[in-house]
Amino acid sequence: MAESIVVYGPMASGKSLNAEAICQAYGLKRVVELDERLQRKGEDWQLSQNDVLMLTNDQALAERTAQRMRVKTVAITEARLRVGAAWRALR
Repeated sequence: MAESIVVYGPMASGKSLNAEAICQAYGLKRVVELDERLQRKGEDWQLSQNDVLMLTNDQALAERTAQRMRVKTVAITEARLRVGAAWRALR
């Protein structure tokens, strides 16, 4: 079981495209797009302190979520370094 993280970065920075590789690099099992979660107020998305990669474009949202859940925020640049050669570039 790995501690969940919140990865933030601008749109088109590769967060969603590389979500699986980020999960593997950090030992996570599930991906939640926080920006989509906010738009779907009727759906119950389970967030957890363990095994979840949360993605957002909004650094403030990332920091609030991480503080509330007591997990770490990771900038997309740091995640990219951790993923290394498995990182897929946008076309």
